[in-house]
Amino acid sequence: MSSIYSSLTKADKKVADAVQSNPEEAVLATVTNLAEQAGVGETSVIRFCRTLGLNVEIQHDSKS
Repeated sequence: MSSIYSSLTKADKKVADAVQSNPEEAVLATVTNLAEQAGVGETSVIRFCRTLGLNVEIQHDSKS
């Protein structure tokens, strides 16, 4: 991640910083939790993951 850090957007850098500050927690975090930790929107986290080439699966809560 450090090799691309300088080319990341401001929001991506916030997500990267959150991941680097606590990688063990970030790996298990939901998109929502990681977005809250980084101070960005969920879409920014998804874009960040895709920038890194990660597949992001979106699951919606089904409340009936």
